This record gives sequence, C-alpha cells and structure tokens, in this order.
Amino acid sequence: MARAQDDTWDISAGVGETALGIAHIRAVESTRPDAVFVDPYARVLFDAANSASWNTMAQAGISAGGAGLAAYVVARTKYFDDYFMSSVDSYGLRQIVTLAAGLDSRPQRLAWPADTVLFEVDQPQVLDFKETTLLHHGVHSMADYRKVGKDLRFDWANALLANGFDAERPTAWLVEGLLPYLDPRDQDALFETIVGLSAPGSRVAVDDFGNTDIPWFRRATTSTGDLERSRYGVDIGKSASGVAGLMYLDESRRPASEWFVTHGWPVSSRTVREMASAVNRSVPAPDEMGLFDNLLFTAESPALNS
Repeated sequence: MARAQDDTWDISAGVGETALGIAHIRAVESTRPDAVFVDPYARVLFDAANSASWNTMAQAGISAGGAGLAAYVVARTKYFDDYFMSSVDSYGLRQIVTLAAGLDSRPQRLAWPADTVLFEVDQPQVLDFKETTLLHHGVHSMADYRKVGKDLRFDWANALLANGFDAERPTAWLVEGLLPYLDPRDQDALFETIVGLSAPGSRVAVDDFGNTDIPWFRRATTSTGDLERSRYGVDIGKSASGVAGLMYLDESRRPASEWFVTHGWPVSSRTVREMASAVNRSVPAPDEMGLFDNLLFTAESPALNS
C-alpha cells in the first residue's frame, strides 16, 4: 500500500495493524515462566481485534516477523518500561507523553504514582478501540489518563495542550516504534515539537532505526511480508513490499540520537543487542533485519546535566 501524506488507519489496516503483531508478541512473552515483563492486557486487546489472519498465525504459534522480531520487541519493551519507572521514581517526573501509543497498555499495567498525568497520542480510532476494550474488561489507569486522538504528522501539539498538557512542567516523552513510518521531514518536525514543549528537566526515550534505506532491511521486510501473506493471509503492507510498504525507506533520514545531541540534549544509549543480552533473550544469527544494532536511547534536557 502506497503511503500518502494524509492517510489514516484504525487497528485493522495499514500502520495500525502492525500493533496487533506487537501485542501478540507481548502476550506470548507474558506467559513465559521467565517473562521479562507481564502485560496482562495484550491478549485482551489482541483477541478483541478478532483479526482472522493474525488469529491464524497465533494459533499456529507464529509471531509476526519470527523469533528475531519477538526478541527485539521484548528488549525494547523492557527498556522503555524501565525508562518510565526511572523517570517517576528517580527524576520525580509526573507528566508522561507516549507518541504513537498503539496497543501499549503502560498506563494500565505500570505502577504509576497517583499524581501522574498520562497522555497518549495516536490515531483516534486506535485509541478509541483500546480504551473501549479495556473499559469493557474493567481495566483503568492507576493515574490520570488522557487520550489525544491526533495524527502525529499534523498539529498534535495544540491538541495535547487542549487536553491539559502543561508545558511548564518537565515531561517524560516516549517515541516507540514510530520513526520508520514518518518521512524524514516529519521526523524532524516531531522532535522539534517535543523540544519546544519540554520544560527544563524533561527526558525523551526513542528507538532509533537510523537510516532505514538499507538493502537488507528492504529485502527482509519484503520476504517476511510475502511469507506471512502466503502462509497466513496477513497482508500488512498490501503490496509485494510487505511491511516495508508502510515505511519511508529514505537515505536522507538523520539518526534520531544525532538530532538530539546536536540540539543540546545529551544522549545515553545501548544497542538492542545489548539490551536483549541483559534480559537473556537470544539474538538470531544472522540478524537479517538488522534490528539488533538499532539504538535504544534516552536524551535529557540540559537542566538534568547542569
């Protein structure tokens, strides 16, 4: 499916549908005796979507993208869980913003202080599906949860402010699994907005895909998409390019960590490979999609380092 500047989606199509595969991975991880994290709502959300194709894969015991992507998601999830808990426990932050929240349930599953205000920004239909499903099962956030149904390529800042975001309070931001679905200009605009809304003492955590226009990435996402389509009927990309058809594979993309460093936000990082090792998850050999050399990083406003 060719991307368009004004395209939109719900949980059953396009970019939104990728969240189902990630939710399935979190659900499977949560059942392991050595689970790195427990997301009790991932299965609830996955089942509520009732996707015939994804259900077929789940019944076959297949995770989208295979064991490699599963290990990647587990390592990434743990890194960002720890980031948020550090932000509230060690840094005392009480304003949280997750951009492109998808089917993540951190507002409901993490132990937030009661005075925390949690914002999630994503496509309206995605957030509505998640909220309706969780409320139907009696699941609520432990803190003050506010959804902001807005496309991150457009004027989401004013929508965030209209929902009570306080630009004078330090914020813990999260950008997870989003950047390949933005073109390079939209990526830079997103970061500029984050910095512009951030009071001194703010932090941001990002999974940095770097330059996504890499031949093996394109080949790997194409072959994975074709395999899922032929065996299980999953057609995320709606074209022969599979998942890659939803991404902006552009060599002009600037690595996210580099952007923040040059804008005065010092960065601490580790590779996904290092994080996977830390949580005892195997890295596939070869790493066909190159996911494990991606950076997971935290950037901090200068006030935290002065």
